Amino acid sequence: MRAIWKGSLSFALVNFPIKLFNAVSSKTLKFHSLCPDCHNQIKYKKWCPYCEKEVQKPLKGYKVGNEFVILDDADFERVKIKSTKVIEIQKFVDADKIPEIMHSNTYYIAPETGAEKIYVLLREVLQRTGKVGIGKFVLHNREHVVKLATYESALLLHTLFYKTEIRQIPEIPNLIQNIKLNEEEIKLCEEIINRMSVSEIDFGEYTDKYTEGLQKIIEAKLQGKVITIEEKVEQPKESLMDALRASLEALSR
Repeated sequence: MRAIWKGSLSFALVNFPIKLFNAVSSKTLKFHSLCPDCHNQIKYKKWCPYCEKEVQKPLKGYKVGNEFVILDDADFERVKIKSTKVIEIQKFVDADKIPEIMHSNTYYIAPETGAEKIYVLLREVLQRTGKVGIGKFVLHNREHVVKLATYESALLLHTLFYKTEIRQIPEIPNLIQNIKLNEEEIKLCEEIINRMSVSEIDFGEYTDKYTEGLQKIIEAKLQGKVITIEEKVEQPKESLMDALRASLEALSR
């Protein structure tokens, strides 16, 4: 596996060399647009409908009202942040103080040869204290706020969204509703949740059925076969109370 970044991790006066690796790999299938006549991959032109011509090197413009402010390469160079190749952890905080909504991308941190002991020490202490580190580093010319955490036997680095990037709850329509709840409904719902609660969860039970289905179709087409998909029958709608009671009965069986 190839590292996406090499540098060092620092906290206080401690500094040790590390590598970053992508923690996730999307399994979504990638499809290409093909010509319906010859089945070759089509290409998209950068086309100006006003000049009716292809544009080889478009300008970059930021829209303000009905106008565009044009920025050139020199403008981007002026604000380009020089990478220091250091992930600087500036403070530590209880893990539950960082809302999950702030998480952006996740990376595994691996120690370079010779830095194994400090790596294991930091991982062990974070696990014992329940703390995470907060700091910053530069990736792709942008400075990121990051969270240093643990996952099983590894250290993780989460890039975090800036506070200004998180949409506030009042912005979301119909999210806050002052609805009077029936006490019986509350108790029934609590009972359902209690019965469905488990001490541990195995995420291996969950699979991407859509992608798996597409892969089966692709494999069948390669072999010249035709497969059929069963349609799901929509269940009749029930009242909330009926649905809660029926759920409890099903869980009691």
